[in-house]
Amino acid sequence: MRGFFHELEKEIQLAEGYSSRPYEDTADPPVATIGYGTTMIPGVGPVTLDTPQITPEDALSWLRIDLYGVLIDCEKLFVNFNQLTPVRQQVLANMAYNLGYSRLKGFKNMRAELDKPLNNIDYGMVAYHMLDSKWHKDRQVGNRSKRLSLRMRA
Repeated sequence: MRGFFHELEKEIQLAEGYSSRPYEDTADPPVATIGYGTTMIPGVGPVTLDTPQITPEDALSWLRIDLYGVLIDCEKLFVNFNQLTPVRQQVLANMAYNLGYSRLKGFKNMRAELDKPLNNIDYGMVAYHMLDSKWHKDRQVGNRSKRLSLRMRA
């Protein structure tokens, strides 16, 4: 698990980038973000534009807390999550981190495909449903959705 978690952590760090100061994300609706895309400070509450500057160590600690929550969310959302390959688990966790539980839950066709018996899942269709979404068409996501869909398909 340590290797899997470490790889996911590095993947999110690269995708999100680091900011020591809060900024308003371009999500709809806009949300204050800090560190590696953190929107909620553990034990404190939502990030605001008045949140003080943080250290890289704080950002990494908060990212790790967020990722544990993301993995729990993925287990709730996808009945086969723990049986998928580590790469596919990372793809779904990356999406969950980026989108949040509620928005990822809205990927009904993708979820229906992933909830089939393992031998019947068409990962090409899962990738198709990933790209046939507002998330993919959102300029903020950039090439992230394409990269993740290619990894899901493989």
